Amino acid sequence: MGIRAIPLPGHTPGHTSYAIESRGQKLLVWGDVVHVAAIQFPDPSVTVEYDNDENQAEADRERIFSDAAKSGY
Repeated sequence: MGIRAIPLPGHTPGHTSYAIESRGQKLLVWGDVVHVAAIQFPDPSVTVEYDNDENQAEADRERIFSDAAKSGY
Protein backbone atom coordinates (compact mmCIF):
# COMPACT_ATOMS: atom_id res chain seq x y z
CA MET A 1 0.00 0.00 0.00
CA GLY A 2 1.28 3.45 -0.81
CA ILE A 3 3.25 5.20 -3.51
CA ARG A 4 6.51 3.90 -4.94
CA ALA A 5 8.81 5.80 -7.31
CA ILE A 6 10.18 3.84 -10.29
CA PRO A 7 13.18 5.40 -12.06
CA LEU A 8 12.86 5.31 -15.89
CA PRO A 9 15.67 7.60 -17.03
CA GLY A 10 15.73 6.63 -20.72
CA HIS A 11 13.25 9.29 -21.74
CA THR A 12 14.89 12.14 -19.86
CA PRO A 13 17.34 12.28 -16.97
CA GLY A 14 15.38 11.91 -13.75
CA HIS A 15 12.21 10.64 -15.47
CA THR A 16 10.22 8.77 -12.85
CA SER A 17 7.06 6.72 -12.87
CA TYR A 18 4.90 6.03 -9.85
CA ALA A 19 3.13 2.89 -8.68
CA ILE A 20 0.17 3.71 -6.46
CA GLU A 21 -1.35 0.83 -4.51
CA SER A 22 -4.40 0.71 -2.26
CA ARG A 23 -6.92 -1.95 -1.25
CA GLY A 24 -5.53 -4.55 -3.64
CA GLN A 25 -5.59 -2.24 -6.65
CA LYS A 26 -2.63 -0.75 -8.44
CA LEU A 27 -2.21 2.24 -10.75
CA LEU A 28 1.00 2.79 -12.67
CA VAL A 29 1.62 6.35 -13.85
CA TRP A 30 4.45 6.06 -16.35
CA GLY A 31 4.35 9.43 -18.11
CA ASP A 32 6.26 9.56 -21.40
CA VAL A 33 7.53 5.98 -21.40
CA VAL A 34 5.28 5.37 -24.42
CA HIS A 35 4.99 8.02 -27.12
CA VAL A 36 3.00 6.12 -29.78
CA ALA A 37 1.10 3.23 -28.17
CA ALA A 38 0.09 1.54 -31.43
CA ILE A 39 3.76 1.22 -32.36
CA GLN A 40 5.65 0.91 -29.07
CA PHE A 41 3.42 -1.58 -27.27
CA PRO A 42 4.04 -4.26 -29.91
CA ASP A 43 7.66 -3.15 -30.43
CA PRO A 44 9.22 -1.40 -27.40
CA SER A 45 12.53 -1.07 -29.27
CA VAL A 46 11.09 1.79 -31.35
CA THR A 47 12.41 5.06 -29.97
CA VAL A 48 11.78 8.69 -30.85
CA GLU A 49 14.04 11.69 -30.89
CA TYR A 50 12.60 12.79 -27.54
CA ASP A 51 14.26 9.87 -25.76
CA ASN A 52 17.47 11.10 -24.18
CA ASP A 53 19.06 7.62 -24.14
CA GLU A 54 17.48 5.34 -26.77
CA ASN A 55 18.97 2.11 -25.37
CA GLN A 56 17.87 2.94 -21.83
CA ALA A 57 14.41 4.02 -23.05
CA GLU A 58 13.96 0.66 -24.80
CA ALA A 59 15.11 -1.20 -21.67
CA ASP A 60 12.74 0.90 -19.52
CA ARG A 61 9.77 0.08 -21.76
CA GLU A 62 10.59 -3.62 -21.84
CA ARG A 63 10.95 -3.71 -18.04
CA ILE A 64 7.75 -1.80 -17.30
CA PHE A 65 5.72 -3.73 -19.93
CA SER A 66 7.00 -7.04 -18.54
CA ASP A 67 6.11 -6.06 -14.98
CA ALA A 68 2.63 -4.92 -16.05
CA ALA A 69 1.99 -8.18 -17.92
CA LYS A 70 3.36 -10.35 -15.11
CA SER A 71 1.43 -8.46 -12.43
CA GLY A 72 -1.78 -8.19 -14.46
CA TYR A 73 -2.26 -4.44 -14.57
